[in-house]
Amino acid sequence: MGSSRHMTIIPKEVLKPWYQMIGKNNTTYMAFIFGGVVVSEFIFGTVTEGMWNSANHGKLYASVDWSQFDEEEEEEEEEEEE
Repeated sequence: MGSSRHMTIIPKEVLKPWYQMIGKNNTTYMAFIFGGVVVSEFIFGTVTEGMWNSANHGKLYASVDWSQFDEEEEEEEEEEEE
């Protein structure tokens, strides 16, 4: 307990400009948080959607080749009665 120094993870040289630009005003801080959530959700959603599509390729509606299920129309020849 001899040391009274406060150790931080992020250096003051980074925190002070961040606080001056974003953290000082509540409105800009909330906009920063909101923007971070939106961007994070977009990245998370894109990554998980890609993983899901990769794991289930060929099983999903969008990845099935529906042309192989088309029934070929057979022309029925009508026999003419004489």
